[in-house]
Amino acid sequence: MEQLYLDNMYEVRLDIASFFDSIYTHSIPWAIHTKKMAKKDKSESLFGNILDNCMQNLNYGQTNGILVGNAVSRIISEIILCTVDKEIQNAFPKLNYKRYVDDYYIYVKNEFEINQVVSVIRQVLSKYELTLNENKIEVFKSPFTYGKPWVEQMKGFLHLKSDIFLKKTIMEYNNNKDIQIIKYGLKVIRYQKFSKDEWRLLESTLINLWVRFPSLSYIFVVIFKVNEEHLRVSLLKKAIYSIVDNNLPFRNDQEVIWAIWTVKIFNIDISKGYITNIIQSKNWLAIIIMLDIIKTKKLKQKKSILKLLEELYDEIFIEYLNEDANDPEFMWSDIWLLAYEADKNKWLNISQEKRFLFARKNQFFKELRTLGIDFYNGSYQYNILEPISKKSLYITRAEFGSILEKLQKSFKAKNNSGEIDNGLELTKEEEALLEELHEAANESDY
Repeated sequence: MEQLYLDNMYEVRLDIASFFDSIYTHSIPWAIHTKKMAKKDKSESLFGNILDNCMQNLNYGQTNGILVGNAVSRIISEIILCTVDKEIQNAFPKLNYKRYVDDYYIYVKNEFEINQVVSVIRQVLSKYELTLNENKIEVFKSPFTYGKPWVEQMKGFLHLKSDIFLKKTIMEYNNNKDIQIIKYGLKVIRYQKFSKDEWRLLESTLINLWVRFPSLSYIFVVIFKVNEEHLRVSLLKKAIYSIVDNNLPFRNDQEVIWAIWTVKIFNIDISKGYITNIIQSKNWLAIIIMLDIIKTKKLKQKKSILKLLEELYDEIFIEYLNEDANDPEFMWSDIWLLAYEADKNKWLNISQEKRFLFARKNQFFKELRTLGIDFYNGSYQYNILEPISKKSLYITRAEFGSILEKLQKSFKAKNNSGEIDNGLELTKEEEALLEELHEAANESDY
């Protein structure tokens, strides 16, 4: 990126609005074969039309938007945007710019070029039903810096005690409002195993951060697992309730799923009210986890829980089966994963007469079941083999200076074996520090 600076005076950063959600699947053949040819020939003789149909089939036949997070969507997005790149380069052969997914970094010599380039990019994107995020257009004047300014600042905190490091992380986030700062800080302490006293200094802050940033649950869960012996489950339960309360009404499915998964892996008992809220949420993956919890804890023996499951059974039957339990289309609806796992694990078998056996009535899913295919692993175990135990030695600048002075003298007093002569009367603490510094030097690139 820095090689593009050269004699350019301005950097322009652009972002495509809601990129994956805005991709129009018909624009795929437009990008491959040109819009004119694709509109003329809509048969599968054009490879772009085949891709168009495939992407629609992945998303219930929708033409607006493609699924986010899989490799295929990334490839499809590149097919479209590489075509956009080509048109931009045709308009500005000498333009210095780079694109990462849907983010553009453009370098120009004067303000007049800014308006020209942005205007052309708008026009090219519109040909493929895409638009710029006008609120994210940023212009910077030379001299430029690439990357996040907080990265170097955070590196300067790494030597601090973990509780102080965490406070510095929060302060840096409050200054920059970038969630990546919190993510970076959590990853630094992710595999550290703390003593009980150290954990007490961190626990409340970590739980508060989890409630504030539940999208980072995959990191928090590891931290909690590594230090499970000191973790107060009562505090974890309160946090789970808060996350569910804050996110369930707004259909923030991922956050709710992680909260219920945390209930599962830490074997937490939660109230019937929260069980009911999840079962009635239509967040199918959260419901799957909750049904697994109900079975594992044998909660079906409670009449209130059995009634709740019966209501779910009836709701599914009325809404999805349309009174035809043999309708093969049922398993191709958005409830297929729940239907498959509920059938396989007998989660919704209410009675001998009222059993949930719908997946096995579909030939495709029946074959998957016969082959023992699982999509959900309720017995998943976190493989945390050797947590890092942080055993730092903290000293003052004066103490460190004194040790270095003795160390300098010791270099002049090496014996024939090449070992440091301890005739200089180093204390045990000083010897321990020198040994720690020596080990760190052997393990480090510095």
